[in-house]
Amino acid sequence: MGRPPLVAILAAFNEADIIGAAVEHLVRQGAHLYFLDDGSTDGTVEAVRAAAGEKLIGWESLAGPEEGPVRPFQWSRILERKAVLAASIDAEWFIHQDADEFRESPWPHLS
Repeated sequence: MGRPPLVAILAAFNEADIIGAAVEHLVRQGAHLYFLDDGSTDGTVEAVRAAAGEKLIGWESLAGPEEGPVRPFQWSRILERKAVLAASIDAEWFIHQDADEFRESPWPHLS
């Protein structure tokens, strides 16, 4: 794969009900995806893999081995990892994407 023009970096926890539609929308817009799973137990990872297909350039679990099944949400940890990824992945543009977010161009003829 050559250098992707756009990579969405998306983190989620138990978003299986919506994440597939959000990822499919990104792919239709030409985005590639790097996924950070925050310990989902509801099929979120499988939904992302199915929706992204070959546009999924990477994924990882943010849950550490020392953490139990329930832990507090740590926004700074997610943002720090996204910043490291944006600095290390070779792409032209990045989107900081939420699991239930749909982005649309204000110009109907442009994605």
